[in-house]
Amino acid sequence: MEDFDSEGAVADPSTAKAIITLRTEVDPALRRDVDAQRALIRKMIGDAGWHARTILDAMDSTPDFYFDEVARVDVPELSIGRVTLIGDAGYCGSP
Repeated sequence: MEDFDSEGAVADPSTAKAIITLRTEVDPALRRDVDAQRALIRKMIGDAGWHARTILDAMDSTPDFYFDEVARVDVPELSIGRVTLIGDAGYCGSP
C-alpha cells in the first residue's frame, strides 16, 4: 500500500523535509534572492549544533527550497460596519 502526501503524490519515506523558523527584522532585499535567503539561514543557525550542519548542507542541493515570511497585521478595530473579523482573522496567535 502506498502513502500519499497532502497533494496526492506518492510519499517517499527515504526523504525528509526541514522547516526552520527564524525571527528577524523584515528585509525586502530577501525577496526573490535565494542566495541571500540561504545566507541568512546559514548565519542564523550555522552554530546551532545538532542537525544544523546536515540541514545547511542539504539546503544547497535541494530542488525544492522554499523561503517565505510569516507576518501579522494588527488592526485598530475588529469590526467596522457590517464587517467583523472573527477567529484567526481577528485573533491570530502568530507571530
